[in-house]
Amino acid sequence: MASHGSDENGLYWEDGHIACHELFTVTSETVAEFSHFYAYGFCKRKFLTESLGRIIPNLKTLIAKTAHSLYEWLMYHLQTIS
Repeated sequence: MASHGSDENGLYWEDGHIACHELFTVTSETVAEFSHFYAYGFCKRKFLTESLGRIIPNLKTLIAKTAHSLYEWLMYHLQTIS
């Protein structure tokens, strides 16, 4: 069977599949250049925080906050990374 995908958009069926033993390296290299990186949901946040050795905020929690508390949260975290 031929590969599924598109020459137009460059996405192929096999794209995104990596071996488990390569997961840490690929994830670390992918997010290394980003100072702000978020996960959506507790399990994803926990997995990424433990895997990468840095705190990854849960976007699902951030969305639930009010505008004022989100502003306060953002100001606090911006001060801690300066």
